[in-house]
Amino acid sequence: MKPPLTDLAAGRIQPAAVTPWRLAESRRHLILIEALRRELRSGDPAPEFTAAHRQLAKAEHEDPRRVRELLAAPQVGVWAARALHATSRPDTRYLAEVAAALSGPPRPPDLRIARHGLVLRLCLVNDDPYLDLYGDRDPAPRLPVWRDVLGGGWRLLGGHLPGTAAAMAETLRVLVPLLPAVPGVLRSSTSGWAFGAIAMSMPADDVECAETLLHEFRHVLLGAVTNHVPLARPDTGWTGRAPWRDDLRPAENLLQGCYAYAGLIAFWRLLLDTPHHDRALAGIRAWEEPTRKAIGELTGSGALTAEGERFVAEMRRSL
Repeated sequence: MKPPLTDLAAGRIQPAAVTPWRLAESRRHLILIEALRRELRSGDPAPEFTAAHRQLAKAEHEDPRRVRELLAAPQVGVWAARALHATSRPDTRYLAEVAAALSGPPRPPDLRIARHGLVLRLCLVNDDPYLDLYGDRDPAPRLPVWRDVLGGGWRLLGGHLPGTAAAMAETLRVLVPLLPAVPGVLRSSTSGWAFGAIAMSMPADDVECAETLLHEFRHVLLGAVTNHVPLARPDTGWTGRAPWRDDLRPAENLLQGCYAYAGLIAFWRLLLDTPHHDRALAGIRAWEEPTRKAIGELTGSGALTAEGERFVAEMRRSL
C-alpha cells in the first residue's frame, strides 16, 4: 500500500496525504473534458464548446493556475461526466459559461472561517444546475448564520484534529446549502463526481457542524481514492448490513460508511475531556461497536480487492 493511502486508512490525515488525490481529481476533469471534445469532434461540432475550449487553452498559457482552478471546480466535474455519458445532445454551452469567468476577477469565497491559524474558504452555491444532485437547496441561505455555525465547528476541528482540518482547508471549496427534509433533522451529502463540494442543511450547533464537516469530508476523500484505486471488487454481488441504514449495501458503499464513522469515533474520543463529554460518549456508545461489526463483515466478505483488504485492516487497527 502506498504510504499516503496507509495514512488515510488509519485516519492520519494531513495535507500531504490528500494532495495526490486532489491532483488526481483535477486531472480527471481534464480527461473527461478532452474525451468530450474528441467525441464532439467526430460528431456534432458544437461550436460554442470548441470556442470555449480554445479560449481556455489560450488562457492556460497566460495564467495556468487560474484555468486549473476553474476546471477543478466540483460542478465542472459533474457537468463533464453527465455530458460525456448523455444519451441525447449534451449541454455543450456550460464550458462557455466556465470560460466566461476569465473575463473578470476570480470569485472570492462567500465564507472565510479562520480558527487556530487554519482558514476554511467556501463558496456558497445554491443555483448551479450541476449541483442539483443533493436534494432541495436552500434558495435564501443566511450568510451570517452560516458564518457563525461554521466558525464554531471549525474551532473544534482545528483544535482537536489540526491535520484533518488543514487537509479540509486545502480540499473543500463549495458548500451547497440544503433545506432539511424533516424540520430539525440535519441532512448532508456528497458525490464522487463533485470533489471538493459538500452539501448540508444548517447544523443545530458547533458539535453537529464539526461532525458533519468531518463525516462528509471523509466521504469526499474516500470517493477520490476509489475513483482511482479500486478497493471493492465490482463483480461479487456481495452486500452487507450497514447499521446506519435499513437496507443492505454493496461493499464500496459499506466501506464509505465505515470510513466516515471511524473518523467520527476518533473525533468523539478527543472530545471526552472537554465540555462535550456526554455528547461524545453517547456517540461512541451508539456507533463504535456497530462500526466494528460492519468492518468485520467487510473483512470476511471476499468483496474487497487486495488494496481494499489492506485499507480495511488499517482502518480496523485504528479503532
